[in-house]
This record gives sequence, C-alpha cells and structure tokens, in this order.
Amino acid sequence: MVSGTLRDSSLNWWLDKIARFGARAFGPSSICWAKHILTRVSQEPSGVVACHDLQALSLRLGVPRKYLTRSVALLTRFGLISATLRSRPRLALRAASLLRRKNRAQKARGRISARAREHVLRRDGYRCGHCGRVFPKDELQIDHIIPVALLGADEPGNWVALCRRHNQKKLDTVDPGFIRFYRDQPLRRAIGVRFQDGFFWRESTGEYAQSEEMTLFSRYIGIDYSGAETPTASLKGLRAYVASGSEAPLEVPPPPSPRRYWTRRGLAEWLATTFREGRGFILSERWQICYTLDDNSAM
Repeated sequence: MVSGTLRDSSLNWWLDKIARFGARAFGPSSICWAKHILTRVSQEPSGVVACHDLQALSLRLGVPRKYLTRSVALLTRFGLISATLRSRPRLALRAASLLRRKNRAQKARGRISARAREHVLRRDGYRCGHCGRVFPKDELQIDHIIPVALLGADEPGNWVALCRRHNQKKLDTVDPGFIRFYRDQPLRRAIGVRFQDGFFWRESTGEYAQSEEMTLFSRYIGIDYSGAETPTASLKGLRAYVASGSEAPLEVPPPPSPRRYWTRRGLAEWLATTFREGRGFILSERWQICYTLDDNSAM
C-alpha cells in the first residue's frame, strides 16, 4: 500500500488532474466515479481489488454498474491502475505512477499492418471520418474511435480513416459527434459506445441508411473467412459480423478463451447456437454469409 504524506499529496494531485480532464473522457459522471475508484483502490492494503464478475466489482467499489467500465478506462488512460475486465475483473494500483506523477497509459496501440490499413481506407472510401473530404491514401491516418488508452478495442471495428489534421485534433478523446462519416457514408446520429469482453467498441445506433434490400431480413450474419488451416487454429482474418434490420453491421468478438481470435470450430458452434433460436435462415457456402429471416418469412 502507498502510504504517508507523499501518497496523500500525489493522490490529491491526480484527483485534481482527473477533474481537469473534462470532455476528453466519457463525461462528468465517469470523471467523478474515476476519482472515487482511485481513492478506494489506494486504500486497499494490497492495492488490489478483484472480484468474480463486473457486478460484484461494482458493488464492492460502490460504483453504479453503468459507470464502472468507463471510469476504470479513464484511470488506465493515466496509467494509475492496471485493469483486467474479462472473466474475473481485477484492478491494481500502479503505485510508481501515482508517486512519480507520470502520465503513462496502460496499453499502447499496436502496429497496424499495411494490409489492414488499406482495408480500412478502402472501406471508408478514402474519406476523412470528420470533414468528409476524400484524400490520397498517404494523407490519411487510421484512428481508434475509442482510444486504446481508454480501453478501446485495437481491432478494425474500432478504426476509422482521418486526415492528418483531424487525427491530430482528436488525439485520445472520446467525442461521439467527432466522427461524421463512417464506411464512406454520412452519419445521421452520433456513434455510440458498447463494452464487451474487456474492451470498448463503437456501437451502431442505426446512424446511416442501408439499402432497401437490407430491411427485407430481421438479421444478417456475415463471415469473413481467410483460410485457417485447422478447425482449432485461431486466425485474425476469421471474423463474424451481425446486423439487425437497417442498422450497420457490428463485429462479433469470439468468446473468452486463451485464443484471441475465432477458430473455425468456435465459429461453427456460435452459428449453431444462433440458428437454434428458431428462426429460418439461408446459408451461402460460397460466400460464407448466412441470413436469418423473420419467423413468418418464406425460406
């Protein structure tokens, strides 16, 4: 446990800094509860708080569940705690950062490969997600909609193309209204945020119009398959997407396991569970896409 006058002085310094962070985070309520969590964890003899699930962690810390993950993300942004929020959540005070007053995020963003970068640029139509202008690809950068420093997922579903000027302007902030174009289409509503499997992802809010054909089905499931050699091989290119009605598709992360990405077997089990919900479906083997129809739709 960090104790004494030095700890109290450093803690007060950080509480004041967090309060000044303002709109760059998830809003004033998250800032308020982040200060509460930091004080609470610093009072633990071991500097660690661990529980069997997020609801139990919320009760132990005395923080409303809806603010818990966002407040924790703010503290990881400053490098004050290390956090594991999958399966058995655990928060640990980083005493050295507290005392040194160093602003160091828990997780740095990974390197985006040239292939992944080109995929995102093509998907977004080489258009800046803020100003909407089309740029040559060497004048665009890949931005995390929810910053990695705030526990944003380091995956394509959380990436967007931005011109250099607006990428520098956004920095590591969470501003739902900053992204105005996504997948080469103007947004009608601000992008939402959802927390799943330990990270934040952009959430579809039905923000842009789909084609009329998209509304013929209640749900769409798309599989992006890139040649896993065995049924149990975990492959980054093996991805699943789900869209409901006219909403934009969302990437479905794999269930918690030692493997980071989907396997063919895991994906087949997930599809089988989905199909058992009792609604008809059409499976296209060639394109690896399946559509779930309404209950009263013809198959």
